[in-house]
Amino acid sequence: MEKKKKIPKQVSVLIIPNTRKEPISFTLKPGMLRLLKIVGVLLLFHSIGGGIFYWQYAKVRSQRNRLQAENTQLRQENQKIHDISAKFAELSRFAEKLKESLGVTAPASIDHAEKSPDSSAGLQEFALQLPQKTDGSDHSKMWTGLANLEGKLRYIAHQSSLFQDVFDNKPTLLPVDGFLTLDYDTYNNREFLNRERHIGIDIAAKIGTVVKAAGRGEIIFANWTPELGNLIIIYHGDDTFSYYAHNERLLKTGGFVSKGEPIALLGNSGLTSSGPHLHFEIWQNGAPVDPKKYLLALQ
Repeated sequence: MEKKKKIPKQVSVLIIPNTRKEPISFTLKPGMLRLLKIVGVLLLFHSIGGGIFYWQYAKVRSQRNRLQAENTQLRQENQKIHDISAKFAELSRFAEKLKESLGVTAPASIDHAEKSPDSSAGLQEFALQLPQKTDGSDHSKMWTGLANLEGKLRYIAHQSSLFQDVFDNKPTLLPVDGFLTLDYDTYNNREFLNRERHIGIDIAAKIGTVVKAAGRGEIIFANWTPELGNLIIIYHGDDTFSYYAHNERLLKTGGFVSKGEPIALLGNSGLTSSGPHLHFEIWQNGAPVDPKKYLLALQ
């Protein structure tokens, strides 16, 4: 039987325009059809590959944005941790300075025999001023307490000034360096205090710290009193007096003293003292005045 000849497949394309123009027709030969098939397959794979690529790109971009947001949050938290660490370091230095000032711990250069067994009583003065607990987390309570405590305990120290030398009779010299634990004219609810308001300032320091005269003058009183313990009163002229109370020991019992001259050793004497500190008052014209108006270290 005679085999039929394969007739090459051809595709005729007829384009009929909407206008009255003649129709256009052309024929695609088998080679062109194969080429169009190959191109079509390539376009299909390209479309699928492009879709997968853009899907992966969108996924990676979303992850990158999420990681950037997490990285920003981590940097912010890291900054908070750094701030907290710096705050703890600052408070640690503050606590060490406070303990050394009160004599709770002594520096290496101080002999062990010089430490006072009663020096820890000075912490009682600060315990009376600790803030009460408030509602909230333990973390927030701790930071609120530390911030309030740090604000209440202010370390003050002597400041040199030409004014000190020119007006040496004015009580402008800070008698002792230490922590200002109780300010002038603050009302006190402690029942054992007979006076309704605090008419001086309290400076906490280690027992035995030298107390200096705030200004040149004459010692008119140097003795023990029930409330204020070992007390020294200096008259500076112009009806101005300075009081130094709760001393451990008096170094001067009378006569004239120069500004900055040692007059006593800081202590914890007297019924109204709950810890080692100097209670310092200034009186003028028969009435107490705020020592901060005179002391250069507090201005």
